[in-house]
Amino acid sequence: MVYSLNIFAFVAIEDFEPWIENRLPAQMQAITTLQPDPLYTAYVGDGMRPKFTTTFPNLKRLYINQGGRRRVFWDEVVAVIVKDGEKEGFEVVIEYGED
Repeated sequence: MVYSLNIFAFVAIEDFEPWIENRLPAQMQAITTLQPDPLYTAYVGDGMRPKFTTTFPNLKRLYINQGGRRRVFWDEVVAVIVKDGEKEGFEVVIEYGED
């Protein structure tokens, strides 16, 4: 229940990827809300990492912080992830705050 009620937020890929590797399958399935670090998000959008629902099969909400990144780059990344969200059934919340 703890995994399904929390928002898991990360600011660095150096923290996020090891965290993923050290979760049990049941924990990954229980995660419903996620705010991955920007670099990992970009890798997913570019196809360099698996889709979010491949890693987190019950994902319901994904927060993306665009921060101060180049808008053209992020527009492309976000478009891919939003399309995946619509197809896979999770909400994408885009935040335009600072890094």
